[in-house]
Amino acid sequence: MIQPLRTVHRAVFLAWTALLPVVFGAGLLSRHQWPQPPSRMSSIRPDTLVLELERTAHLAGVTVHARLLRSNSNLNELYVQLVPEAPLVAPDVLVYWSAQSSSGGIPIESRLLGAFRPLESYPLPDEAKSSGFLFLYSPAHQELLGAVPLGGKR
Repeated sequence: MIQPLRTVHRAVFLAWTALLPVVFGAGLLSRHQWPQPPSRMSSIRPDTLVLELERTAHLAGVTVHARLLRSNSNLNELYVQLVPEAPLVAPDVLVYWSAQSSSGGIPIESRLLGAFRPLESYPLPDEAKSSGFLFLYSPAHQELLGAVPLGGKR
């Protein structure tokens, strides 16, 4: 009784050694590739941006400078750049823009600008011409790290 089970067991494990790498490779090849949002910054050189406004906020225990930049070539294009003084210790931080403030979470009508990367310039939506708020949100912790008000002189 034991010898036939050992024979089947040996055959199954030999089949697994051939089958598992094939299944693993097929899984890697069939992974979905998430499209990257088109970056409007690729056509704009950093030296063509003019600092229009700078705000300082304390988000998650770190001082962050939010710089509002305007393009010299197209005065209707606004960008925001986030510069932390120290590394932001939170997983998977996302940057949102909204015209309304919120105390508990991100407003429903918020627009996702992208993943947080220091010194990256995020294009602001057309509605951002008057004022608005930037929100930093960590979906891993399901926590709003803070908000930066934008607006003022224009």
